[in-house]
Amino acid sequence: MLSFFAKTSGTWINVATVLLGTGCGLLLRDRLPRSMQTIITQAVGLLTLFIGVSMAGSLAQAEAGPVDGVILGLVALVVGGLLGEWGGVETRLEAVGDRLKRQFRGGGRFTEGFVAASLLFCVGPLTLIGSLNNGLSGDDTLLTLKAAMDGLARSR
Repeated sequence: MLSFFAKTSGTWINVATVLLGTGCGLLLRDRLPRSMQTIITQAVGLLTLFIGVSMAGSLAQAEAGPVDGVILGLVALVVGGLLGEWGGVETRLEAVGDRLKRQFRGGGRFTEGFVAASLLFCVGPLTLIGSLNNGLSGDDTLLTLKAAMDGLARSR
């Protein structure tokens, strides 16, 4: 049986890198040239594309009885999207963001930033798959990779 830390190690690593990246971002906010911020964003984006294509490629080897893995992936994307829309995930996140904006007297595009950060850092596919992988098998590889990407994204 896996220890609690083995099942949650990726989460702790991710939390630490997001906090570290946020701290660096706050410290370097006006000191890091826009061109360097762009390079960080592009590097994280390219890695995201690579991971997505690599993981999608493994669908070709998956099967569930007579159903091909690519079809399973398509069904999962459609069902997940429909459930998210039916459950009003984005609308609810916007409501929470608006409430926080009023409570903390936030300005500008606070709600948009809150929704984007929530979707990116909390409920993205790498978060869900990585958390399942870490909790079920103790393999924190995906969450550690996500942690590095999150830390870099927060530092810009």
